[in-house]
Amino acid sequence: MTSVQDLLNLLVLEKVDDSKFIGHSKTVGSKFVFGGQVLAQAINAACRTISNKRVLHSMHAYFLEAGQLDVPIEFNVSYVRDGGSFSVRRVTAQQNNVTIFILSASFHKNEPGYDHQIEMKSDLNQPEGL
Repeated sequence: MTSVQDLLNLLVLEKVDDSKFIGHSKTVGSKFVFGGQVLAQAINAACRTISNKRVLHSMHAYFLEAGQLDVPIEFNVSYVRDGGSFSVRRVTAQQNNVTIFILSASFHKNEPGYDHQIEMKSDLNQPEGL
């Protein structure tokens, strides 16, 4: 990869059906697939199954096996739940029928809620109660 556009092109996945996508790899200097690439492609696959404008809220990822650079990666998305506020997806990434990566991702709708952050003071020269 020599440009940002090369990176963005790498993250584009081929859609096989509503829950299956194919990704390809490029080396970043290692003889194995870069984990960040697999993570980004898996998030892309999960996001492409969300049709209700929800945004990624949280995720957990597990790298199970080293990925091979010369073998396409198949991303299978499971629709775990579509509730009133949250949608959950599970993505498995496989090469040659071997699972190399698992992602669990939660998506949340935009809604008002309690704000835990204290408002920042406008005069930063006067510390509060130190």
